[in-house]
Amino acid sequence: MKKHLKWICIILCVVGLLCACGPEQNQEQQMATNLTTESTQPSVQMTQPEPTEPALEKEDPLATAPQFPEEYEVVAVEPQDMALVYPTDCDFEYVFDTIGSYDYLIQIFSKEPIDVNAVKADAIGTESETFLCSDNTDFSYETCNGNYMQNDYNAYLYQTQHGIDWKIAGELLEKSQNEPYSLEAGNAYSEYVSQYLDLYELEKKAYMDSCPYYYYRLNIYFEVPEMGATEPEIVEQIEVELEGQTYMLDIGQIRIQPLPDPTAPDSQSWGKGMRGTSFGGNMILMPWNRGFFTDEISFEAEEDITLRQLKTTGQTSVVLGDIHIKCTKENNQSLDQTWDGSSAFYIDQGDSVSISFTCYDPRMAGRMVYFNAVRYALQYSLNDGDYTLISGTTIHTGDNLYDLCAQYLEGTDLSSYFIHYYNLLDSYLHQNQRNPG
Repeated sequence: MKKHLKWICIILCVVGLLCACGPEQNQEQQMATNLTTESTQPSVQMTQPEPTEPALEKEDPLATAPQFPEEYEVVAVEPQDMALVYPTDCDFEYVFDTIGSYDYLIQIFSKEPIDVNAVKADAIGTESETFLCSDNTDFSYETCNGNYMQNDYNAYLYQTQHGIDWKIAGELLEKSQNEPYSLEAGNAYSEYVSQYLDLYELEKKAYMDSCPYYYYRLNIYFEVPEMGATEPEIVEQIEVELEGQTYMLDIGQIRIQPLPDPTAPDSQSWGKGMRGTSFGGNMILMPWNRGFFTDEISFEAEEDITLRQLKTTGQTSVVLGDIHIKCTKENNQSLDQTWDGSSAFYIDQGDSVSISFTCYDPRMAGRMVYFNAVRYALQYSLNDGDYTLISGTTIHTGDNLYDLCAQYLEGTDLSSYFIHYYNLLDSYLHQNQRNPG
């Protein structure tokens, strides 16, 4: 398979696509403190169980996930002076202290500055506060060049603007992989995806320094329902006042759960037996992606721990699998193992543990704009009982600002790049990571 990818590696160096090949971008780490549990305090004393023979290997839940979406959401966008971009089919719940903040993002792109003092927003169904960020409006070459997430003007956008056919590029890529020893197939692929690049670097700086775009982030922060409430508050619409116009945005449904009662019998501190628990906070993914993303939970074991189960929780269709656990001993020796997510897995006191896993969200696959809040339940045992750590992350499609402004203000259609080329390239790269050699 390494030989299979030789043409991909060559062209990645030429085109500079390595910055876009990860399934997630800009993942922020955040510390989890004062968490709550899903289980009650145990009434019996438990002892550390002796290791048993490993169970029969179980099929990974991701094995049946389709590698490519059955259909894609492609919406033609005409050139315009201002655009509001926001998710329209939310279907998730915010639960106290598992995500970091309860918010909803509306992105505003404009060819002219807007009056930020006149922008107002209100979530229908709950109390909320609005925060408008207009700091990130510097599209200059000096600021953005070379850093994808700081909105570099990427080669694939330049090539798209000059007329490359990404469907043909995908077909040539596939042929080069099916004929790994064919010099002709590899050269044909390499030459095609190198089109229009002779003048790219020369024209890039002038384009970036003259870019007439303005970008604003409108964050709607939801207030947490007061303690004692028995039902979640439901948000299905957000009203926005912008440039003298009122917009009523239908966003799907976000359910905001009330604060738990810390005096309740089943309340206890989260992460008992673990120190430095951390997990992903906000994950930006490519539009029109295949529905896959990776995440991680890490901690240091303060006691002997038996992991019991890792799963998604709440009302979600997200499937979790391909779990890998890395345990680093106090002498810095490390051990990497796969875990089926439901058999007992023993961790010694003092181990530094990193649990990485892949998720598949069928609702995200093929979507142009998407937003979701995903929660994970890690069930484990200590000597004094059973516990559950709930962690979570928010995921949303986004791309760099040059891509988004080109799409929504200039009407540039980037869907073919992601649908016919990027997703195929991403699948080959992940196959090689899982099956090296």
